[in-house]
Amino acid sequence: MPRRHRRYSVATALSIASAVLILVTGVMYFLQVRRGQSHPNAATWIMWLFVDTLNLASYSEMVREEPFKAFAALAATINAFVIFTYATRHRHFAKIDRVDVALLLLTAMIAVIWKATGNATLSNVLLQGVFVISFALTIRSVWNGANEHPAAWLVAVAAYLLSIIAIVISWDSANDGWQLAFPIINGVLGNGSVPVTLWIVQRRRRA
Repeated sequence: MPRRHRRYSVATALSIASAVLILVTGVMYFLQVRRGQSHPNAATWIMWLFVDTLNLASYSEMVREEPFKAFAALAATINAFVIFTYATRHRHFAKIDRVDVALLLLTAMIAVIWKATGNATLSNVLLQGVFVISFALTIRSVWNGANEHPAAWLVAVAAYLLSIIAIVISWDSANDGWQLAFPIINGVLGNGSVPVTLWIVQRRRRA
């Protein structure tokens, strides 16, 4: 088996494993919802479905010659769709937050930029800023005492680490570096920031 083909086979397997773990985090969150530990707002999740869909579309365009790299983004979008559908069917509606509206408008602006420039890479990198803002809000709520369990966040970090390894293994050119923005910023740093914040808060409480 040629070395290049072998690298791509390993990278594909890692990408599949990454997507499976991301779907597992969706199941973990869904179980929290079923137990009444989380209460998804359909108005908020329609925003996240839009963000994840645009992220999937732009990232898929970036990696169109290596589509396996987009499996993680696809899994995240599936999670958002399932949770939004569940929240809608069970009439979990509340007034949409102004921040959610702002993020929705920002995402729409990024979609317009993609349409105007045809540059999927630029649009996807800009979109990571939306994820950064959302995680900053999550960190603030955890810091202020919101209940969160670190398990799902840590599984997500593990999933995106596999995605990063897959990208590095199948690295072909300097342009591939932009493909790391999504799994690093959103996947590892974003998801990882929540359990780190939980750990800091718990240490402060014990002090």
